Amino acid sequence: MVGKESGIFVPREIGVKPLVSTRSKLDVPELTKDLDKQALEKLSKREFQVLESFSNGNNPKETGEILSLHRYSVSRIFISARIKLGLNSPQIILLYMDAKKRNALPPKEYSSLTDKKKRIFKLIVSGHSRKQMAKKLNVTKTSIASSYDEIFKSFGASSLTELLIKLVNMKILDPHKYIEDVKKENNNFLKNVDTASNISSLLLEINEKEMAVLNAFITSIIKGGGQNKEIADLLGKPKHQVANHFASISKKLGGAKRGHIAMWYIAATNEVEE
Repeated sequence: MVGKESGIFVPREIGVKPLVSTRSKLDVPELTKDLDKQALEKLSKREFQVLESFSNGNNPKETGEILSLHRYSVSRIFISARIKLGLNSPQIILLYMDAKKRNALPPKEYSSLTDKKKRIFKLIVSGHSRKQMAKKLNVTKTSIASSYDEIFKSFGASSLTELLIKLVNMKILDPHKYIEDVKKENNNFLKNVDTASNISSLLLEINEKEMAVLNAFITSIIKGGGQNKEIADLLGKPKHQVANHFASISKKLGGAKRGHIAMWYIAATNEVEE
């Protein structure tokens, strides 16, 4: 048995009286207040697709036709989503609609990742190196590298630095928090800088030529590049000079890698502008 309420498809709970007859009678924040804020991240791409279809008023058969799935597969996917979040049918659909209205849904690029890759993604955005990830997850660095490639592909990035900048632009990653997380994992990174209040102080140690390299670096990354040659072409300088400037910048930041340099520079310039 099914019902359409307020333009959404609501599967009836077997043997349970429906909780609501209209959306106005369901307090989404009250019902979901005990949920983990990242609960929706547990759902797969398919589960989001089914919820989207149901929220648009489609039943399992219609949803199956849209997604090229059998209606029984649609039902199993929906039940899987409910079990993951511990909600009944009206609750999970209205939670989805509420999150969508608030632009709080995880990006589709993230939802398409496997659970393993989601764990690695979370370690990436919290500043862990591949070596640290391998140790934490008890896997080989080769396995981590393979997952990196899949994550890059999902987000349309060709490098870690490009991925980080994309995540900043998508408002998924806070560069300031990322820098603080990296510093926790790497004692030499920004060793003498209070990242909580003065992350921009090292800008005073970056000379004019190095600043030009940093600006060209960010510009090149946004265009899908970021290699020394591409930066050198933007500046009209030899490639070896760009490499030397990066080595100098890295040393000033405590041996920072390019992804760290990019996030520090974005966070530092944002701090100055504020």
